[in-house]
Formats: sequence, structure tokens, C-alpha cells
Amino acid sequence: MELYLFRHGEAMSPLEDPERPLTPRGNQDVEQMVKHLKKKHVRFEKLYHSPKKRAVETASILGNAFSISPESKDFLTPNDDPEVAKCLLQEDQNIMIVGHLPHLPSLASLLMSGTIGKIQLDMKTASAVCLEKGRIWSLRWILRPESD
Repeated sequence: MELYLFRHGEAMSPLEDPERPLTPRGNQDVEQMVKHLKKKHVRFEKLYHSPKKRAVETASILGNAFSISPESKDFLTPNDDPEVAKCLLQEDQNIMIVGHLPHLPSLASLLMSGTIGKIQLDMKTASAVCLEKGRIWSLRWILRPESD
């Protein structure tokens, strides 16, 4: 089983728009990452996302690219307890979760070490992490969009 953690693309500041949709750059970075994920032959059966607009828009791009309907989960917002998100990992299928800092790195640390914050992952906007479940969860790779 593989778990893909995808941080939303760059979003507008709360001053520009309180709902914080993706910026044009954010859209572009997510589209670029879709190409990288397809080159790596990434496959997943479920696509979950936070209800925040920037995550909804990011998940929509990913869902369209991979022909999967995204599902919103209220417990995937930035400061939610990552322990709750573990309920999504009950079935033995590949999953992608689109979310935020600090939730995604906290979830990764919890899965790999059993402790939130023990392992630190630097997840820039529109970056993806692949964790693989064997006897224990391990980090397979981290992808980031190319910078200017």
C-alpha cells in the first residue's frame, strides 16, 4: 500500500481573498506535479482532501488528471489531529490525501515513527510525498515542483 500526501498549491493571502483559492502559480505548480506523478506511474484508488478551498481546487486538478472523484473530509484541515486521519488507511489500497501544513508532515511522522513531530518533512506548496506500508511505514520519495 502506498500513501501519497500532497500539499495544496500556492494560495492567495487571506487579505486578497479570505477563502484562499489557488493563485495562477499554484495552479501551474499542481499541473506540473501531475506530469511528474504520471511519469512515476503513481496510481491511487481514493483521493481525500481538506474542505479548504485551496485543497479542494488542488484535489480537483488531481482528480481530473487521474480520473478519480475527490472526497472531502472535515478532519484534514491544518491543525486537525493526524491520529484521526489514520481511519482512512484501513483498506489495503493506494490513497492520496491533499492537505496542509502542519497536518500532512505530522501524519507522516506519526505513521513512520509513532510520534507527531519526531520526523520533520519539508513540504513546500504543491509537493508530494510517497509513504509505503510494509512491516512499518517508510518514506519512498518526495517531489517538489521546479522553481523559477
